[in-house]
Amino acid sequence: MGRKYELSKESKDHDHVAVYRIKALQSFITETGIEVNSGDLGGFIECENNLSQEGLSWIHNDSVVYKLGRVDGNCEVFDNSVVSERALLVNNVILRGNTEVRGVSQIENTVVDGEVIIMGISNLKGEYIGNGDNVIKISGKSRVYDSDIQGKVYIKDSMVINDSIIAEEEINIIESDVERSTLENKVVILKSRVSNSHLKGDVSLEESKATLCRIYSTNEKDILSFKNDSKLLLSKIVGEGVTDQSVIVNSTLSSRFNIEESQIFRSVLKGEEIRIKRAPKILDSILEDNIIIEDDSITGKILKK
Repeated sequence: MGRKYELSKESKDHDHVAVYRIKALQSFITETGIEVNSGDLGGFIECENNLSQEGLSWIHNDSVVYKLGRVDGNCEVFDNSVVSERALLVNNVILRGNTEVRGVSQIENTVVDGEVIIMGISNLKGEYIGNGDNVIKISGKSRVYDSDIQGKVYIKDSMVINDSIIAEEEINIIESDVERSTLENKVVILKSRVSNSHLKGDVSLEESKATLCRIYSTNEKDILSFKNDSKLLLSKIVGEGVTDQSVIVNSTLSSRFNIEESQIFRSVLKGEEIRIKRAPKILDSILEDNIIIEDDSITGKILKK
């Protein structure tokens, strides 16, 4: 194919860096079906290292790729999107809207759309990020800050999901740290740590730890489930659900719950109906109204029953 573009004479200053609008040297059709003709102008780059001369990748509109950011494969960058620092787009990535990707990030086979910021050390793979109904898949050591992530969400092996609102049909968080965030609707958390956050809806924790959290159902169909060595510390839990082989410390649990094979320390249990069975351990806790004990083998000190 040869060189597919050159730097035109048109330039502008972006974040104190001179960037140049690209000009097509050949005609081709991008992966999204857009026809680029020889002589057409595209977006801005700092140098040719920012955009591959091979493949069908292209930078459209007023988008900017600079510093060590690179667009490769069949990727396309639209609108006012920005790729910078050491971010790398490979395979079939589409950025739209005012998306910003920076840090040491690698994104592939993903569509990013809207007011989305991705930063840090990230490895994103999936089909859609933004306002669609498809799938978001985030894997690797991701940092997602101040973001609104919508869709069917899968987040795996993330370092920090921080100050985020994640809301849609189904959220799966696996082997991740979540701080100061709101997760709502159907939330599944596995082998993760969540702190200072709100978990709302149909929430399930397995082999996870929640600290300083508010966990509550939003309708009668929601079930709160804490299983397989999950730990709830300094948290407030409201709704109908079950704890099985879990630990609750310095927390309040209210409404309708089945507590099985769990340990409860310095906590308050109250609500419409709480059933305690299968040899739990309860120590220095307060059991208020409507507590049904189905197993006499409870060990520990109950302050009030």
